[in-house]
Amino acid sequence: MNEWTLQNLALLKLLTACAFAYLYGVGGMWKKWVRRYIAPLLLMSVSAYFGSWMGLLWASLVCASTHIGYGADTTGKKILKRAGVGLAMGISALPLAISSQMFGLYSAHWVLVLGANIYFGVVNPFKSARDEETLIGFFDVILPLFML
Repeated sequence: MNEWTLQNLALLKLLTACAFAYLYGVGGMWKKWVRRYIAPLLLMSVSAYFGSWMGLLWASLVCASTHIGYGADTTGKKILKRAGVGLAMGISALPLAISSQMFGLYSAHWVLVLGANIYFGVVNPFKSARDEETLIGFFDVILPLFML
């Protein structure tokens, strides 16, 4: 592939992460099925476009990960629940890491999703929950998209 094609594919991955983040945020404020089904369906479509069977598996695992609850009353429980979601999102990208052999990027993905899910979800350093959820959704998928 020439460099223009590769650059356009990189843009498609960034736009996909943005669209996923938007749907993830919408699912947090309105209908959970948008986050749980529509957002992963977007990842499945892009994975199919890239011809990645492992990407389809990844999107299915992301779908399962979005079903994990993360609400709690105490800080300790919030940390544990957010860590559970981060772990699930981290594990979801394993098929992509195996198929692409990009284990360094996969390691960075782990740090990013655990950090974002725990710190942003528990501390909420943003002006609104909309910013928090949208950015968590973006971080959940941005690096795995570049393993496609």
